Amino acid sequence: MSYAVVRVQKMTRGAIKGIEIHDRREKDHSLTNPDIDFSKSGENYDLCPAQNESFSEAVQRRIEQLDLKRAVRKDAVLMAQVIVTSDGAFFNGLKDVDEDAYNAWAERRASCSHEAYISGVPFTEDYIGGLSDSPPMQADRSRQFFQDAYDFLAERYGRENVISATVHLDEATPHMHFNFVPVTPDGRLSAKDVLTKQSLTEQQTAFHEAVGAKYGLQRGEPKGSGKRRQHMETAEYKAYAAELAEARQRAETAQRATQALDSRVHVLQGDVKALEGQRERLSADLAETSQRAGEAHLRAAQEQGAVKALESRRDALRDEVGGLQREVAVLEQNRDKLLAQSPGWSLAEVKKQVEIDRKLSRLEQLERFLDAHFPRWRDLFQTFQRQQGKSRDTGRDR
Repeated sequence: MSYAVVRVQKMTRGAIKGIEIHDRREKDHSLTNPDIDFSKSGENYDLCPAQNESFSEAVQRRIEQLDLKRAVRKDAVLMAQVIVTSDGAFFNGLKDVDEDAYNAWAERRASCSHEAYISGVPFTEDYIGGLSDSPPMQADRSRQFFQDAYDFLAERYGRENVISATVHLDEATPHMHFNFVPVTPDGRLSAKDVLTKQSLTEQQTAFHEAVGAKYGLQRGEPKGSGKRRQHMETAEYKAYAAELAEARQRAETAQRATQALDSRVHVLQGDVKALEGQRERLSADLAETSQRAGEAHLRAAQEQGAVKALESRRDALRDEVGGLQREVAVLEQNRDKLLAQSPGWSLAEVKKQVEIDRKLSRLEQLERFLDAHFPRWRDLFQTFQRQQGKSRDTGRDR
């Protein structure tokens, strides 16, 4: 007599990654469950359409779709897992030979075995077009059992909430890990309301009626009934217990790592705030420095213009001084000449002679100007002098 095993466990955020590693066999070894034959892990399969998505991402995506009034607590149950299995005898019974299929196989094998023997071609599936060298078994009845279990649980907890449904065939007893987000009918994330004691008890009865009875399974006995509940063989139970312990250990490790990361994030957030304050101060200093630099640049431009004006004035004064120096040199030369010619002259006489020379020089300049612009001025001047002379003579005669 075999019993249906339908057990539920809850998981917080820190345990989800560990469950994914175990369900998907992302590691090729297990320290707590030696019954896993990793050479057969390729036979495992997932009945959930979203099987290729990360568990954590799928859970978060589903939570974001909910219209939650408050933020999700860090210790909230985000995912629950239902383990569906039975004992080894049950699954061995699902592999019984289908008599009709066996008879058809035997007849076909007999009809072509002589030809294969004569030709020397090995008797294989490729040679006989689909006929296997082993008798047909109803191996897919176990897959149909898990498919029926999946449909039952998906309808019960909502297909939109299903994360994965991995069937393990690489252990002593086949079993399915059905993971889902516990969402209430009114759209709340609440494992407390979804997985009540009453609902879990009712689930055993509902599963038996919908799935277990179809495959000849007995309903498990509830706790406190006084009856012995031998749902799994001892080795199978140890494997399940080890698997559960490994998952819990990974969950605790992940939880500690999460707490350490939270502490690190808190420290980094403080560092970020300090750096933000420093950045703001540096930005203010940079703005002030830029303003000062602009003002200094303006003053420098203004002072540069003033310097150029002073340089121009300096050059003009230099030219003026040079002209005066040349004029002084000429005067000194004239003075020296006069002193040399008349050593007995007094200083007053020398100054008078210099003034006369200056007037004569101006007179010469005037004559050159008149020669250039009024060539007949000398004739006119001589005529004027003669007339003046006649006038003076007439006056004397009177």
